[in-house]
Amino acid sequence: MKNVREVTKILIQEETIVAILTLLFILLSIYPTLRFYYNTPPDSVYSFLHNSVSDYPYYISFIRQGILGRFTTIDQFTSENQSAGFIHIFYLFLGRIGSLFGFSPFNIYFLARILLGILFLLTSYYFIAHFLDSKIKRLLAYVLFISSASFPQISFQEKGINISSYLSWWTEVDPIRRVTFIPHFLLGHTGMVLMLLLLLKLTKSGSRKLLLLCILTGNIIGISHPPSLGMVYFIFGFYLLTIFFIILLKKGDLLKVLKEISLSIKFYLLFVILTVPSLYYIYYTTGNIFPWTLMKAQESLFYYISLKEYMLSIGPILPMGLIGFFSVKIIIKDKTKLSNFNILILWIIIDLIMIPFSKIIAFSNLPIKIPTFANIRFLSMVIQLPLSILAVLFLLNIKKTFGSKFVCFSLFTYFITTLSVYPVNISSQINDFIYARKFVYPSKKLINVIKSFDSVTDESKAVLARQDTSLIISLFARNKVYFGQSVYTYDNENKSNQADKFFQGNMTSCEGEKFIREGRIDYVLTENKLDTQKTDNYPFLRKVEMSNKDESGNGENNIYLYEYDSEAVEGQCKGDIVLP
Repeated sequence: MKNVREVTKILIQEETIVAILTLLFILLSIYPTLRFYYNTPPDSVYSFLHNSVSDYPYYISFIRQGILGRFTTIDQFTSENQSAGFIHIFYLFLGRIGSLFGFSPFNIYFLARILLGILFLLTSYYFIAHFLDSKIKRLLAYVLFISSASFPQISFQEKGINISSYLSWWTEVDPIRRVTFIPHFLLGHTGMVLMLLLLLKLTKSGSRKLLLLCILTGNIIGISHPPSLGMVYFIFGFYLLTIFFIILLKKGDLLKVLKEISLSIKFYLLFVILTVPSLYYIYYTTGNIFPWTLMKAQESLFYYISLKEYMLSIGPILPMGLIGFFSVKIIIKDKTKLSNFNILILWIIIDLIMIPFSKIIAFSNLPIKIPTFANIRFLSMVIQLPLSILAVLFLLNIKKTFGSKFVCFSLFTYFITTLSVYPVNISSQINDFIYARKFVYPSKKLINVIKSFDSVTDESKAVLARQDTSLIISLFARNKVYFGQSVYTYDNENKSNQADKFFQGNMTSCEGEKFIREGRIDYVLTENKLDTQKTDNYPFLRKVEMSNKDESGNGENNIYLYEYDSEAVEGQCKGDIVLP
């Protein structure tokens, strides 16, 4: 009995409950990945594909560059001459760390999702603990935070009622997916929560160590996930402005007010001045230096998120949190903590306002140039965290006014509404990439050839292949590809059309040689019999001798690698005929 009591005591401890809830949601989040892994066909390799067929290879390519020992990043999805930079340097860092343990890029990315997910959730709990003073309140806020989901979107179809989430295409609306989301997003979320907490503590303690930690965090986040740092500027800047006016209304003496909050203002300005260079680097690089300018060009295309749909996607935690803000003075008795709650409502309001505001700024004729940013960036500002804290105050006020039964009814309604979208969310993960199985499970035959690139190709040289194969090459090889990514390949659509024409044999040998030369292509990979037959007819390409067996050593692949030989057609480009 004594042992049972001891175990029970441990299990009901706050830290234990938080750990169990955290691990439960982490396991739920990575379950689809593990399921895909254990269902890998024997003739295939699992790529650990996550979130997006086009974006995942991009991040993996940077991790691989880190494993190879690079200190700067290059865009492997375009063959043009380019300048290396520090864009997505976080993934390079992950690669360098992972290489110490001999991990593959896929394992590094997967582990980063798990570890950063845990760090994000625990940092969020620490943030909650700063505002709520009892175990029950903190645990309730944490449960509301990690479980919050969209209002159900109900439609009637021939097969019956269909329930789905609003903005279901955006991963972070899904409570299960978002806890192990894209690594640099998780880092940004964690950093934003931590910086706001540190800045709040700075207003009370004036600790230089906290300021240095905040500045260090700000620069890391600024270069890894710029929107998170920008959001901290907005939230805390308006927070100080709010505090200024509150004190001014009470005391009426401007000089006394400025003196009272001068330390907070000084620390905030130091923080901004010493972290804004990281944002400027991203802004300048994506605006002026190729190929990173491709990112900025894409950014201006995303302005279609409506505020109404975003609010519906946040779910029932939104009205609970907004109403809860008006309960702050009723529930919080410690007057020294009251002002801290202003930062929560500012976080929520700024995030909601920026959805339409960013679109207005982008298309307005202002006399000054303001950086263009997509309003989808504000779908990733962890708005559920401040809402969950305020929602607890809402429930406490209900208890105080109407009694515990109404609290139970409110929670029952919340969980019924929220959990109604869980089945479709889980099902969508299990059926992820149903039309992209080639990327989830590329064949061992193809991977065998790609992995042998290292022994026969130069990593600085570019490979031409079909678009889907190009993405797979970028997953498993260190080479650039001619095209393949809608955002990070220069002129991707035109390149795709030219590649089709080339592989179909609809170019003369002179046209084909010009295409290869001007495209800065050094190798051509064919993956089917027809492409191989057509490519064999180009005199400026020669087959590279390499192993062409599958892993068992049985059978031949239809996969061939060709090397560009510029001397093969020298002086022979007169009167060319289209290849048969």
